[in-house]
Amino acid sequence: MFGQPEAELEGQPLLQGQDAAATLTTEVAALAAGEPLQRELWLTRADGQRIWVQIDAHAADTQAQLDGADGAWWMMQDRTEIRHAQQELQRRFEELHATNRQLEEAQNQLLQQDKMASIGQLAAGVAHEINNPVGFVSSNLNSLRQYAGELMALASAFEAGASRPQDAQAAAALAELRARVDLEYLSEDVPQLLDECADGLGRVKKIVQDLKDFSRVDQADWQDADLNAGLESTLNVVRHEVKYKAEITRQLQPLPPVRCMAGQLNQVFMNLI
Repeated sequence: MFGQPEAELEGQPLLQGQDAAATLTTEVAALAAGEPLQRELWLTRADGQRIWVQIDAHAADTQAQLDGADGAWWMMQDRTEIRHAQQELQRRFEELHATNRQLEEAQNQLLQQDKMASIGQLAAGVAHEINNPVGFVSSNLNSLRQYAGELMALASAFEAGASRPQDAQAAAALAELRARVDLEYLSEDVPQLLDECADGLGRVKKIVQDLKDFSRVDQADWQDADLNAGLESTLNVVRHEVKYKAEITRQLQPLPPVRCMAGQLNQVFMNLI
């Protein structure tokens, strides 16, 4: 095992010339006291090749000690191939662990990308839902701006006519403007435009409130929540994504408050829908 003739070893201290022998000082002392020795370590052959050796030693039997043959039995086994196999196994395990970690990171990135895509799609739908009322509110405001200009001009003409009642030119301008501005129509249209603006802004406010209820960003902890309300807010948030694909039928029944993480549960509702 060590590549040395038997004659060179007989009568020599065990493990003579081995650097690792110093590491066995404590174990050898325990062996002399009757304790067994079990150890694996690197030793060196005569040709310089390092080998992994398993050492098992125990004190000589009692009868031998009584006969004066004090000493110990040693068994040394070359386990280099097993050691190399263990090291290769450890190396492959570490590679497998690193590969698994990379796969987990790649999976997390894919999940994150999927989440971002879903968020983008959801945001686009919510933006569309908001743009509709904002669009007609903006259109109504343009009409109201035009009506306000006409009414302000009419008021100025009335003021000019009242301050100069004998001025025929001012009276003619007032009559012309009065004929051009349809007060009866304005008295009907302006309240309708204001009502539509209020309705549109109410819809925007409702969408924003539904988003807030859906995300529950201010209520991230466990809480008692109304699942029906959470489901309703989720349906409103995903309305644009669903309305062209399916018809939602509600058959909700009254429920007691449920202890849950409402924001995360709303995410579950959204994923299922």
